[in-house]
Amino acid sequence: MVSKKMALTRIRVISRITSFVHKTLPFTYLGCPLHKGRKKKQVFQPMVEKVKQKIVGWKLKMLFLGGKLILIKHVLSSISLYLLTVLTPPKRTLKEIKQCFANFFWGETDFGNRKHWIS
Repeated sequence: MVSKKMALTRIRVISRITSFVHKTLPFTYLGCPLHKGRKKKQVFQPMVEKVKQKIVGWKLKMLFLGGKLILIKHVLSSISLYLLTVLTPPKRTLKEIKQCFANFFWGETDFGNRKHWIS
């Protein structure tokens, strides 16, 4: 990222010397999306989709509650852990991820969704 006022030729020279690629926002650096503005939901949406894709594959398998709990704690939580520690996500995104975890954990029966008990 450079100033908007910098000449294109100078940007190319710097890119060639440093071997860095010139990009404009938004882009991803070290797994974290860099953006400008207030549209955080769009930044975190790929992470939410990644969690949902993992869950879809696991829903087809017959897993006990203990197995589901291990998958949530170790696999699903690690997908989002780094990004959530670096950036502050919107509350809506956290709620959506939590809801995905709960729906996967409690699952469904022949009579509909199971009750999601809270303490």
